[in-house]
Amino acid sequence: RHTRFRNVTGVQTCALPICAPTPVTAFMAAATKAAAFAAVLRVLTGAFSAYRVDWRPIVFVMAVISLFVGSLAAVTQTDVKRILAYQSIAHAGYLLIAVEAASARGTAAALFYLCTYAVMASGAFAVVAAVGRAGDDRHSLAEYRGLASSRPVLAGLLTLFLLAQAGVPLTGGFVAKLSVFGAAVGAGQYWLALVGMIAAVVGAYVYLRVVLTMFAPEDDEARPEGPPVVVDRGTAIALTIAAVAIVILGVIPGAVLDFEPLPDRLTASFAMFASDFGRAIHVRDPSAHLTVALHQNAGDAQAPEVASNEDFDVRVDPNPRRMEWRQSINGRSTSRSTLTWRIEFIA
Repeated sequence: RHTRFRNVTGVQTCALPICAPTPVTAFMAAATKAAAFAAVLRVLTGAFSAYRVDWRPIVFVMAVISLFVGSLAAVTQTDVKRILAYQSIAHAGYLLIAVEAASARGTAAALFYLCTYAVMASGAFAVVAAVGRAGDDRHSLAEYRGLASSRPVLAGLLTLFLLAQAGVPLTGGFVAKLSVFGAAVGAGQYWLALVGMIAAVVGAYVYLRVVLTMFAPEDDEARPEGPPVVVDRGTAIALTIAAVAIVILGVIPGAVLDFEPLPDRLTASFAMFASDFGRAIHVRDPSAHLTVALHQNAGDAQAPEVASNEDFDVRVDPNPRRMEWRQSINGRSTSRSTLTWRIEFIA
């Protein structure tokens, strides 16, 4: 039973956000998470990519906290909706692992995980809403006992969505977690990948507990009485689409995982002054088509040397652009100038 309190206006308010109606919980777990992480990826890997040394430790800590808090909190729950809601915190941790990798592989893994999780969460919460019936308050594990015998299709669909979230092979969740851990290992974050794997084991236990309850024999004395579970046509269509999508993402993930939404040439600019960093640029895992601008002090007119550890064609524009301005230091006006070199990496 949900804990409620009455505020000063006399309106009953739920003490926990997880007590929101199931459709709202599903929207918060899937849609808002996708939008938030899309913005995070855009800001961190785009605008602040040059400052990854500063923000990666913060993302590391946030990922570990999200994984442990979400997984351990879900273990203690006996309410299926709360289990899914707390596990959504752990899934945010997996997404942060991909973001922390700070590479093109990590970005692709995060986007694929977002796509897959949105489908898995929407399907699972749709089943929970159907089992909750009118009033949306029948979410205890006892309500799911024997569901496989009374509503085998519904139980089978929820099993698929839960196993996908646990990362079972031949589902989109397996490919999503594998991509995230692969990005972390590729970035040298072995400890973070290990923490993610431990959290995945805990999450698998939580999901399997729900699955085993559904396939356990019915206990008429222990199971609460209530109206039969009814699935309307719209919910049935949505569940079918989600189930098919989960299987497709697990069997042929390349259609989404290898999708290249960027134009042929992506332009990014950052400042590197020769007096501080030297003329050498070391590029690690650049995007397929990346053009950068290197600003050097005008006093050093040599073209920069560019090195890449990948098989990329590198082109340096031989004609730099000069920029001049005046700078005031201790009351004295000084003339400064830089040269901008266009450097292009082509896969």
